Parts: sequence; structure tokens; C-alpha cells
Amino acid sequence: MREQCEMMRRSGMHSITYLVQGNLGELESASDRDRLHAKMSELEVVSGFQVTHTKTAELTYMYVGKLTERVRAEFSTLSVRDALRAPGLVTYAELGEAARPPKTVASTWARMLCHIPHITPHAVENLAVHWPTPLDFFRALDANGRLFAEDVLDPPGKRPKNSERLHRFFTADSYAPAEG
Repeated sequence: MREQCEMMRRSGMHSITYLVQGNLGELESASDRDRLHAKMSELEVVSGFQVTHTKTAELTYMYVGKLTERVRAEFSTLSVRDALRAPGLVTYAELGEAARPPKTVASTWARMLCHIPHITPHAVENLAVHWPTPLDFFRALDANGRLFAEDVLDPPGKRPKNSERLHRFFTADSYAPAEG
């Protein structure tokens, strides 16, 4: 989802709606409901998206139908050429170009770091800035041992523990979860 949000931010579109379908009240786990509500809030507050939540496929269909009506009303009097010149309207080609940034070792490495258990987005950003390639990262890990990332990780009070956890994740003989 992080990658999807990042692509949408880079798209150049100014008004993005994130549609969530499903009845959150039907989830058995209160922690799952809370996590989804928090993520939806984060999408609005942090990412700047308008989040629309529908509980059923029928309500989603009705919502999309109303959007279609609004677009028709706004653009029906314009030619395709004039509609494409409307302010804030991004063509499909422009959207595709913005959504697919050039792949580099550094960008791929940063996306890989996002999948480490218990790592925060801020820590991923810091790690990717300090060690932009896996080779840089592993050289630091080999040279500095368990606390190699202590000055890079967050939060300040847990940096040694998080650095040790990260070290174990990359040096363990098996693929067991990196728990402290």
C-alpha cells in the first residue's frame, strides 16, 4: 500500500479518492478494525487523499455511478481536446509516467526494506539514505556488528534493540521472524 500511495502522490493529480469497500463492523478482531480505521485516517491526514468508504458492492456501484454523472455533467459540453486541457486533468499517459518512476538499485532496495518486520517508514527512509544500496548496507553491517544502525533507527530509546533486531534479521541462519 505504501508503494501505491507513493505512486498516487507522484501522479500530479490534485484530488485523489481512495475507495474502501467492506463492512468493517463485520471484522471479528477489534484490533483489525482499529488498524483499518487508523490506516484510513492516515490516508486522509498524512497522504491527503479523500477516503470514501462503502459497505457493499451495491453502494460502491452507486457511488461510482454518481461520480460518472458528475464527470458527464462537467465535461459533456467540451470536445475531447478541450476536456484534456482542463486544469488539473492528467492524461492516462502522464499518469502512467508519473506512477512508474525509474527503477534504480536504491529505489528497489528501499522498497525491499519496507518488508522487514517491525520497521517504520521513517527507519526505512533513514536506512535508505545512509546506505542507498544493499552493498553499502552489508558493508556497514559487517564492519560494525549488532549496533551498526543504532544512530539511524528510531525511536531514540529503542535504537540499540532495533539495531540488534535488524542485525539478527539479516544474519540469522534461518528465516525466522526478527523478534527481540
